[in-house]
Amino acid sequence: MGTGVRLVGMKNATPEETVSPSGRERITPHVDLNLLRTFLAVYRSGSFTGAAPLLGLSQPTVTAQIRTLEQQTGRELFTRLPRGVEPTPLAHDLADQVAGPLDALAALERRSDVL
Repeated sequence: MGTGVRLVGMKNATPEETVSPSGRERITPHVDLNLLRTFLAVYRSGSFTGAAPLLGLSQPTVTAQIRTLEQQTGRELFTRLPRGVEPTPLAHDLADQVAGPLDALAALERRSDVL
């Protein structure tokens, strides 16, 4: 079993409470969706600078949001490189978990803008 990801509202959680039944680390529903959207944009673009225009944010705001998410998890999500970032194993797992739901939500938001 993993060590667990501890986020807002889970600082006193046991390792068993932070791991899903499948054995994957899980994130609590207390995470701000905007932080997860920012995370996914950085993950997909490979840099804070590349993610910023995709989100309509400044690069310092993207950096601050990733720092906040890393503080909430208590773990580094990206290794900072001279040009861009490298996702950690935790980032790969998190991206696998959030990409589908966030993409579906974005599609729904686009569709409702048209209606």
